[in-house]
Amino acid sequence: MGQGRIVHTAVTDSPNQFWLTQQFRIATPYDRAPKYIVHDNDPVFKSRNFKKLLDDSGVKGITTGKEAPWQNPYAERVIGSIRRELLDYVIPMNERHLEKMLQEYVSKYYNPHRTHQGLGGATPIPHPAYPPTKMADTTLVATPVLNGLYHTLEKAS
Repeated sequence: MGQGRIVHTAVTDSPNQFWLTQQFRIATPYDRAPKYIVHDNDPVFKSRNFKKLLDDSGVKGITTGKEAPWQNPYAERVIGSIRRELLDYVIPMNERHLEKMLQEYVSKYYNPHRTHQGLGGATPIPHPAYPPTKMADTTLVATPVLNGLYHTLEKAS
């Protein structure tokens, strides 16, 4: 995540060091690795393979304290948002369905349209600057997201 933007999502019911290593590679293509990664004490983060990947990538791993979610507030905040804004309303049928919903939520709502308090009410992916118009002369186009759970609004051209 950078500036409130989610850069990658993935779902599995059995995370292991190989799956985690692949997700890290996908999320950091072409040597665009972060300076550090904050993670909990899950054994997959402590594996020799994952630690080697971080070292080879020049990424410092920072482990939070045991049972201390407040030490990684950004991850906890986005997990809470996903629960409140998606999973409280839709029950995934399976892993593939959850992954598809997450991708749509992130790419069509969370990053480009959902305002973030930590960004001063802006969105992680900025909107185009529209010229000012009078309300009577403005037409908005609503686009459903997640089968109408949310709608995005854009000015019509």
